[in-house]
Amino acid sequence: MADTYRYKAFISYSHNDKTAANRLLKDIENYRVPKRLVGEAATNGTRIPDRVGHIFRDRDELPAAEDLTAEVKKALTQSEFMIVLCSPAAAASRWVNREIIEFKKLTGERRILSVILSGEPFASKGNAPEQECFPPALRFKLGKRGTLTTEPAEPLAADFRTAGDGPRRGRLKLAAGLLGIGLDALIERDLQRKMRRVMAITAASVIAMIGMASLTYEAVTARQAAEHHRNEAEGLIEYMLTDLRQTLFNVGRIDVMAKVNERAMDYYEHQGDPEKLSAESRERRARILRAMGVDDDGLGNQDAARAKFKEYLRTARDLWQVDPENPERIYAYSVGIHQLGYADYMDENLEEALPQFEKALEVLQPIVGPDSENGRYLRQAALLNSSLCATYIKKSYRLDDAGVFCQDTIELGERLIALEPQNPKLRYEQNFYISWLGEWLAATGKNEEALAKIQEALDLSNRMVSREPQSKRWQEQNIELSRRYAKHLSRQSKSGKALEYLLAARKTARYLVKTDPSNSYWAGLLEDLNTLIKKEQNNGGS
Repeated sequence: MADTYRYKAFISYSHNDKTAANRLLKDIENYRVPKRLVGEAATNGTRIPDRVGHIFRDRDELPAAEDLTAEVKKALTQSEFMIVLCSPAAAASRWVNREIIEFKKLTGERRILSVILSGEPFASKGNAPEQECFPPALRFKLGKRGTLTTEPAEPLAADFRTAGDGPRRGRLKLAAGLLGIGLDALIERDLQRKMRRVMAITAASVIAMIGMASLTYEAVTARQAAEHHRNEAEGLIEYMLTDLRQTLFNVGRIDVMAKVNERAMDYYEHQGDPEKLSAESRERRARILRAMGVDDDGLGNQDAARAKFKEYLRTARDLWQVDPENPERIYAYSVGIHQLGYADYMDENLEEALPQFEKALEVLQPIVGPDSENGRYLRQAALLNSSLCATYIKKSYRLDDAGVFCQDTIELGERLIALEPQNPKLRYEQNFYISWLGEWLAATGKNEEALAKIQEALDLSNRMVSREPQSKRWQEQNIELSRRYAKHLSRQSKSGKALEYLLAARKTARYLVKTDPSNSYWAGLLEDLNTLIKKEQNNGGS
């Protein structure tokens, strides 16, 4: 039982990473569990405490001996978990490796939590060996005699690198693992704390601006204070639009994302006429409107979504007309046109969607040349090529051009992954791009090649689900690709196999809908799967 341990965890690290170990120790030991979760049942059968508990960290260099010290061995036996700080230095440390082996002998593989600080997880995947961050004892399983085997292990890791989870989400993931709490519960608590801070800053900003109407001296002071508060508030809003939004998207919390956006918009409502804001503030406000539109669409409020997309486009176009050579203004204008076109596409209004996709790509062309290395601009180009590929296929229109768009999309996706190899969003989108190439192959009569291409995308998705089993984004994609694959199986009179994939997809869809009943897209997926399953059963599937 957890309460028999003296320490919640033992931190194993290279002393080159001592600063990171000190910071992590402080963050984890000081982390307060949300009050509403304290006392609830954890996944290990215990009750969730109000704090993580004590962490053991060896404070001195180990002596030049052949074995671990008695103090370290004793601490290992008294620790419920082990946290390994992974870096190239840790991978080369014989002491880190020995501590992991000793802990595995005591508890097995499952209670070791890894934190990636730097380097790469697996040198065997094309990375330089000297950049390997996992020590051998993490990469391979332990045999019955207490020695490492050649059987690969799959370490559970929180990736603190900027391109991975990032330090903030990484700490939450680590705390969730130590406490036996779902990650989304801790993310929601972190979100609430951020929103309270934004509202406090917003209130301070408003009070400061009211004070500006008083004496001249006080007005100057208040203006400076208001500017300071405004910068801090908009910095938090930027965090909401980027890191926090991505985290909430990963766990499927559209309802919470909507609340985040509403709080951010409250701030701008207090700033007065939007037309009088700075260009940067107008642009950020427009991005919030677009995010709110995406969330409205996910919740089934298409009319509200379209109104926000139009307002976003109006602002983006105005800013672009003032500064038409500015790459950021070009990018935002292209995004606005594409967003409205995509709304038409989702409504099956392809005649309206197609010219908007074409115009959006034309607007974007000046900033996405063959030498471009801006990931945001290239991703927008990939999304537009994909939209044109899909629309041409659905319309059975200019299929030769559709094939070019599909292939160009995949090539752009490969360039993006090469630029940001640790960005999971790019792999997620690339899987869809591959599947659309399969749809084009089917539209041109190459059915076997089409099936193989869609299976390739589904296999890649399956790997990501196995790697990140808590990510609802990967689960959603897996449902969509399984449904697409099953439809092609059915067209080739393979109803039994199609039914197998549909039933597995429905099981996942039911789980997603249960976690967030407000997500209308997930509800629509489940309804469609039920219809397809009945159809296959009627066609003779068993």
